[in-house]
Amino acid sequence: MYARAESLFRSRGDARNELYAKIGRLRSEAETMSFVDLSRLLGEQLQTPIMVNDAELRLWCLAAKGYTDLEIDYQAEKRDWLEAQQIAKSLGENRWVTRASGELGIIAFLEGHTGQGAKLLGTALVSTMANGDTGGQIRFLEMLGNGMVEVNRHGEALMFFERAIKLAEADKDSGLPFMAYEGKAQALVAEVFELRREFEWRGLGFISHSALQVREKYAAMDAERLFQVPGVRVADPKACQCGEVLKGVIKPWECKVFGTACTPERPLGTCMVSSEGACAAYYAYGRHLARDKMPV
Repeated sequence: MYARAESLFRSRGDARNELYAKIGRLRSEAETMSFVDLSRLLGEQLQTPIMVNDAELRLWCLAAKGYTDLEIDYQAEKRDWLEAQQIAKSLGENRWVTRASGELGIIAFLEGHTGQGAKLLGTALVSTMANGDTGGQIRFLEMLGNGMVEVNRHGEALMFFERAIKLAEADKDSGLPFMAYEGKAQALVAEVFELRREFEWRGLGFISHSALQVREKYAAMDAERLFQVPGVRVADPKACQCGEVLKGVIKPWECKVFGTACTPERPLGTCMVSSEGACAAYYAYGRHLARDKMPV
């Protein structure tokens, strides 16, 4: 939509609205390009005469840059939103004043000022509910949900995410609430599972906090507890060097048994057992590279 509007305004010689549409297009394509490059492009636009002299257009660009800078530099984002807030106040744009306050609340959390962040973000959420800013409600609900996940309050996080999803489903123009769906999935996993103190991986040995287990509150549905599954250890043969292959210490063809005692038909180690394993893939497609002594 923004791309079409940009083209139409350009054909009419309407430079101001062409730039407005261009900023919207760039923001909508943010996930397909570098955030650093996008921030630079928006920063360059802010220096143009038309942007300096048009407060509404500048506010639009600052908001786009603020959302972008959150991904790379929250100090730059803070500057964006502080200026945006001042412009919004001067224009009487209360929705943008609220949006800026909420974003500054998120930044306060990042700076370690949790009390201030909670107050700003909570107040902003209430304000978006009062002024009918559905997009703002969805964003702040998502961010509050993410905060709850960080402090292991998964039940409350799910409430925020589900509210955001429900709002988005009722207002199709608000777009897909990706962050809410992603956050809900993370909250559900975290509600049921927790990290193990350590776990033994075949070929790598014990690695601390590298696997999950079902939480005690869900023990009644944990097959590992119900059926008393023993800790089965399957050691690779001593001649096998899968551990070194997995860690990138050696190439598959440098293993002493690769292609001789260990093949896909008679695998010795984990890397040859699976068709997607490094040794199996190299055996099937890369053996000529070893013969020609070419890097993989």
